[in-house]
Amino acid sequence: SVSKDGKTLYLHVLEWPESGEIELTSPSAVSGATYLASGAQVEHKCNDDTVTFTLPAKPIDEYDTVIKVTLADDPVSRAGACDSEKIAVSSFCESLVPGKFILKAKAGWWNWGMAPIYDEKGKLHIFNSSIPFKGEKGMGFWQTKSIINHYVADSIEGPYTFLGTVFSSDEATYHNPQISKVGDTYVLVFLWKKAAKGSMQSIGIATAKSPCGPWTESPLNPIIRPSRVPGSPNATHASNPSFLVDREGKYRIYYKSISDRKPALRTISLAIADHIEGPYRDHPDNPLITYEELGIDIEDPYAFFYQDTY
Repeated sequence: SVSKDGKTLYLHVLEWPESGEIELTSPSAVSGATYLASGAQVEHKCNDDTVTFTLPAKPIDEYDTVIKVTLADDPVSRAGACDSEKIAVSSFCESLVPGKFILKAKAGWWNWGMAPIYDEKGKLHIFNSSIPFKGEKGMGFWQTKSIINHYVADSIEGPYTFLGTVFSSDEATYHNPQISKVGDTYVLVFLWKKAAKGSMQSIGIATAKSPCGPWTESPLNPIIRPSRVPGSPNATHASNPSFLVDREGKYRIYYKSISDRKPALRTISLAIADHIEGPYRDHPDNPLITYEELGIDIEDPYAFFYQDTY
């Protein structure tokens, strides 16, 4: 995953690549890269449209090795390029202005992601992951101690009121929520993973009649889990779900999947159910979206159904 602060990108390497390399498409040319923890230089090579980083055999940090990527001064150079070739800037991009800072994490914690929804009275509810710092190294605890918090505001720019923690457990991590509404029922899907070392990422779901709860987890949780079937699209990984109701009234969850094939590239798979709580069955044509033949990852989908189009 990638976060951005001005002309600096922070590349979070959460799963160490067996190939020893990782590729990044950036919003402008890259002028340098270092490991955040040590300041040591990261070997990298600029290609036509990507930057390839060469990594050591073992992670710098067990959970989250952060690479600080410094961008060139030119903000409109071609994504990932190491030259100053220009592209046109759309009127939409030019119309964007910085918004107000709206949601500060409490001391010693990260806020991660944001799942918004309006209630019947027009109030805006925000559900997000919150992760305790792992010393000075950042968000390494996301795989074991992430929780989901709930905020509400009268407008997009706030102010936001913290209403409480929706999901938290010493035995599992709750991460990357996404919220929807089906009829009179609110539906929250999320990454779910046992806190025990070596456990695999899976997907959970919960429902409520109000965004303020009470929330009820499906008795079938985790509703989507790694199949552990050799050669299957999700043999080792299922996470970061996106939920919708399809044209036929069935319930779909698009999610990040990883096979046991080498190299282990991320793909997008689909599971479908007749009931919100499940059971969810994987689509026979999974993965639905893959660039494995190009050696390229794809992850963290957001799917929606609008005007009869997915």
